[in-house]
Amino acid sequence: MLHSDTINDIKMFKETFNKKFSNFCRKAPIFLSYVQLADGVDIYLHRATNSESNKPVRKREKIFHYDFDFDISIKENIFNIRKELVKNWYPIMVKKVTYEKPVDSHSLNKMVEEGEITLNDIGSMGIISQKEVQLRIERVIIMKDILFVRNLETGIMSSYKTRMPVSVFLRKIQEKTEEEREEYFRRKVIFLREIEEDDLTSRLFQQEKE
Repeated sequence: MLHSDTINDIKMFKETFNKKFSNFCRKAPIFLSYVQLADGVDIYLHRATNSESNKPVRKREKIFHYDFDFDISIKENIFNIRKELVKNWYPIMVKKVTYEKPVDSHSLNKMVEEGEITLNDIGSMGIISQKEVQLRIERVIIMKDILFVRNLETGIMSSYKTRMPVSVFLRKIQEKTEEEREEYFRRKVIFLREIEEDDLTSRLFQQEKE
């Protein structure tokens, strides 16, 4: 027979989880809803799709189920859910960055002679190159129209203020490709500052890199 204290502990766990997870969903950069079950929670994503008449309609899609682990804290349970959402569902933007790759003058002259590069490819320190850097939107503050965006190359998180309601911005982002998102992002936000993160959030990013 299950002891009554255990039943009460589980009931308290689920009530507290519901309160904290609702708060988490409000800060997520995607439109979420969930259904709490006896053993866990079903997570749903809401996004716009075009109907046959080309009018956007909201679609509700179940994206995964999470089984509660009653042996760890509620914070750790939500951390585990967030890890899945960050990895597979949070919006990614691709930024093209121009940089110089250091190359000595002898090698540069040889590369020009052999037609590997042109003089237009040479900067003050070496070869001018371009790379793609991914940016990920990881959190929002709805009431203040603020986004928190991570540079996935450096790991640095920065905050930005949107020039429109942040909920509208996120809906617009849903409709664009990763390359289109970054160009739209640059036009619609104002940089605020870099962010110092807590240990749990930093640990999540380190786990992704490993």
